[in-house]
Amino acid sequence: MPDRLHQDAAFWADLFEREHQRLCGVALAWLGNLDDSLDIVQDVLVKLVYRSTQIDEPLGYCLRSIRNAAIDELRRRQRLPSHEVLEPNCGSLINLDGCRDVEQRQTAELVRHALTKIDVTQREVIALKIYGGLTLAQIATTLEIPAGTAATHYRRGLEALRDLLRRQIDDAA
Repeated sequence: MPDRLHQDAAFWADLFEREHQRLCGVALAWLGNLDDSLDIVQDVLVKLVYRSTQIDEPLGYCLRSIRNAAIDELRRRQRLPSHEVLEPNCGSLINLDGCRDVEQRQTAELVRHALTKIDVTQREVIALKIYGGLTLAQIATTLEIPAGTAATHYRRGLEALRDLLRRQIDDAA
């Protein structure tokens, strides 16, 4: 754990440089747009640099701050009340442009569609684990849930995806 007394601008800049892809992945899972995700990550960095309190788990705090800022941005855009439940937009995490052939594109589209059909929390945990590269402990910190619950959501989400994909493949055959 980093020394809490040395969380200055250089500390935060180093953390954001090391973890930039992971932090943007969290924002992207919610916002579905890379430019907006980069803006949110930068805004959170600026706020943390000017913050006067020290944080015990800086990476977990950053991830949670980015998630919360992305949710706030979605609410602002949609003019939703703060109690309205929002869902992560994980479809943008699967880049169809990177597909080399038709079969790979079809598979990616099946996964993208299946992601929209599973439980919201399971979807977010899978997005944070696979696309954000977070450990289950980091996911638990980010979502403010116990690590065992994060692991359960991940396992059940993968099972649900597997079942959905099997059904979609069987239906297509």
